[in-house]
Amino acid sequence: MAKIAKPSDYYNLKNLWSLRNCNIEYGKAHKKFKERKYKDAKDNYETYIEEYNSVDWDAYYELALCYLHLSIPLKDDEEIKYLKQAKKHLEKIHKEKPNNKRYYRKFLEISDVYTKRKAHRDIDHKLPLKLAEASDDELKQFRKEILGE
Repeated sequence: MAKIAKPSDYYNLKNLWSLRNCNIEYGKAHKKFKERKYKDAKDNYETYIEEYNSVDWDAYYELALCYLHLSIPLKDDEEIKYLKQAKKHLEKIHKEKPNNKRYYRKFLEISDVYTKRKAHRDIDHKLPLKLAEASDDELKQFRKEILGE
């Protein structure tokens, strides 16, 4: 089975079976994402991108969102690691699709969150609201403002 590695691979009839498998694997990851099972979705998206389709920008976008969701309940180093991964995936999309407003908006949001949280860790003082200690209402507000939920 051939991996979809460049946009023109979508139009090559030899890749028809590969595209079928891509749709199946993407569907598995997307289902987990919609069920808010972000850890499982993250693993599925990573496998999908690595083994099936490395030019599916929606998969990169949703993988970045998985990392963002996974970063919320964590503390400092773990949170920064997940935010860094989210930022990395969105940077890749931004390089390939610089005029896509949806991707660019989320890239800016994650970059801002990453910068603020990294600065918090580096200067070693507490932000007014630590997400790990936030109430349900505060987390809902954060998700609404930052994640657009």
